[in-house]
Amino acid sequence: MQIPKSVYVTLGGGLGDVYYVYMKGENGWGYIESLKKLYPNIKVKVLCSTHNPQTVEFIKNNPYIDEIKEYGWVLNGSEIWNKHNNGAVSLKNNRILRNTLKFNTPSIYLDNGDNVLVDSIVDQGKFIIIHPFAGEPHRIAMPPKEYIPLIDILIDNLGFNVVLVGGTYTRTNRVLKEHKPEKLVYERKGLINLIDKANARVVATLTKHQYHFIGCWSAYSCVSWLHKKPTTVIVQEKDKPKLLKKQTHGKRWYKAKCKILTTTGPSVRPGDMDFDKLRIKIINSIKI
Repeated sequence: MQIPKSVYVTLGGGLGDVYYVYMKGENGWGYIESLKKLYPNIKVKVLCSTHNPQTVEFIKNNPYIDEIKEYGWVLNGSEIWNKHNNGAVSLKNNRILRNTLKFNTPSIYLDNGDNVLVDSIVDQGKFIIIHPFAGEPHRIAMPPKEYIPLIDILIDNLGFNVVLVGGTYTRTNRVLKEHKPEKLVYERKGLINLIDKANARVVATLTKHQYHFIGCWSAYSCVSWLHKKPTTVIVQEKDKPKLLKKQTHGKRWYKAKCKILTTTGPSVRPGDMDFDKLRIKIINSIKI
């Protein structure tokens, strides 16, 4: 077998897709650790076609990666892979090379600052993560401000700490760039507000330690499902069938620990929902 000088692995889509492919070891990701240990001189390239700048942030500490390139999202990344591989071999498609390697589920590699932040939160006791945002506007089924009374109930009545996550970013494809503000200004005892303060590595690691996730159908609900953590996801009624379909046998989120609650319409339409009743349903979805 001729050993290539370089190989490439790929990531595409939104941050939720990135989490899934990476943490499942798909597209060749599960073999790069074994590859670099067996053939340390082979260069490993990552070619990305994704929406979110946190993609590069999430993987940049992986010690088995030599080069990362982000080209912005397109529906089919094959053209990008073919144009920019510069002679590197697809690890996903090279079965002969992969047959010499061992599959390892990729780890999330934190830096020292990440570890300090994660430990400081975990050491405070049990916590619930809330993410009131999503990249697609129709997935924000409850206005972010309506989570504030819920945060107070979780802390004052149920004794949890709450970790609030999110971050403003620019959603990017090959042609367009769209600013995505994620803001919820609220501070109180028992709340750790990490909006614009934590990266995708930290949030993915915290979800492994959380008691429960509450929020939108977003990247952070996806990573909670990957860690097999119970989640409560709030979606518009019209989006529920699509999510349920993705949780059927053979689909990506089959057996996800997910309670789906719905609102009747877009969050921008005032008066469309009794959010007090919805908050009661959210609280009842948490097994104490």
